[in-house]
Amino acid sequence: MEGLEQPRKRQRKALDGSTRSNEGVNKPYPSSEPDSDSDSELPQYLQPLQDHKTSTASDNFYLDTIDRTVLDFDFSKECSVSLSKTNVYACLVCGKYFQGRSVTSPAFNHAINQHHHVYLNLKTEGFYILPDNYKLTDPETLRKLDDIIAVLNPTYKLEEIDTIPQQALDLKRIPYDVGYVGLNNVSSSSDYANVVIQLMCHIDPIRRFYMALNYSDDGHSYSPLNAEFGLLMRKLWSNKLYKPHVSPHELLKLISVKQQQSPKGVLVWLLNHLHMGLVKAIDTNKKQKKSSIISKSVQGSIKITRIAVESKDINGKTQFITKDSGTVHSKTKFWLLTVKPPTSPLFSLGLKVPEVSLETLLEKYNGVCQTHVNETEVHQYKLTGHLPPYMIIHIDRNLEGGGDISPTVVKYPRVLDMSPYGDSRANYALVANIVFKINPETKTRSWMIHLQKTSTEWVTIQDLQVRKCEPELMFLDTSYLQLWKRIDVTVNNNK
Repeated sequence: MEGLEQPRKRQRKALDGSTRSNEGVNKPYPSSEPDSDSDSELPQYLQPLQDHKTSTASDNFYLDTIDRTVLDFDFSKECSVSLSKTNVYACLVCGKYFQGRSVTSPAFNHAINQHHHVYLNLKTEGFYILPDNYKLTDPETLRKLDDIIAVLNPTYKLEEIDTIPQQALDLKRIPYDVGYVGLNNVSSSSDYANVVIQLMCHIDPIRRFYMALNYSDDGHSYSPLNAEFGLLMRKLWSNKLYKPHVSPHELLKLISVKQQQSPKGVLVWLLNHLHMGLVKAIDTNKKQKKSSIISKSVQGSIKITRIAVESKDINGKTQFITKDSGTVHSKTKFWLLTVKPPTSPLFSLGLKVPEVSLETLLEKYNGVCQTHVNETEVHQYKLTGHLPPYMIIHIDRNLEGGGDISPTVVKYPRVLDMSPYGDSRANYALVANIVFKINPETKTRSWMIHLQKTSTEWVTIQDLQVRKCEPELMFLDTSYLQLWKRIDVTVNNNK
């Protein structure tokens, strides 16, 4: 009993503040704890001290120890000692994460050993002083810490979204363009997903919805994917960043990014799961038509005519003959339109790279052109109904097929007239263009995105790099995914 009594005495001395020794507090941490937002529901060894004081204006001297240059809230919110995600605090002096505030917790032990005193609860956003264990409540003191909360979890009211400045200063007082910042390339293999995230974050109605999502008081429970995407959206468009870039680490864990995958696959997966998550959270009436801000922004309707054919050998050539019966009409929804440029190898054309116009490739959707699906069926496509506010076009270069990658340059107009392919007249202007380059030695692809910043200014973003680009020369890059915005004003169609 004597061996157990001495640590308890030393622990009581730590409670009354007379002696802050680290003896007796290095208790092993269990591998898992119950998931709880309330300290009262936590195990005894994680319980905070009950007899604590409140903060006063005299606590300001603690704020001088905060080092904002080491703070980074983009990564997993888990304790660096116990690896638990329950009741985690960030040390604002060194930037590391620790669990709990009780005398046996990693956070308390860190405060004793390292003399780091200011901590932030990453879920409740409350500031605490350890090892004294009291919460900062003085309004003047909290106002000095507002910038840290803005980095952890930026929030916006609807009226604030349109008034965000176009340019801001980071912690080093270096200017950056709000909304046009780089994304970390996680494990050097997520550049193809980064460009998709950048594209999604620049679809205006989707951007506005997710930026205001945190202020929703409708009681809806959104999926983890929607919550993480919304948080990344708010950070990307924040004018209070400490660094001119953001890490999509937590979102990419939900997407399950793999090495050198297709941006098209990530985009379709993301659109489907964000849409389904919003429908499940908002559309409680099953009889209503399932829609979300995702479907309202980029989803369209298409009519597919399936025609049965048979192949015959006529004069030594294989020709497809349409059968008298077997034509089937159907309508479906689409997230993007796929066009396929020619795959002629370069050596057969000399030094000249083949070119084709986007309008020529889109003739696939005029309702007349036939596309061979297999030896027994051809399809005709026609856009129907009201065309969406944003149109995504996928230029299929056979990246997923494993064959020769099409080098064809796709030339596109400044304004795209979609009336030949649909039931109504609609003009679109290009606002984003995802392109890639191939390393001739490693055969790996590097991805980047061109984004329209103003009517005359474009930027290129490749992971952390943000630079200006010439819009007149963008068509020379190998385009893969394009985002077109519907416009009401007819503009002279200069190519």
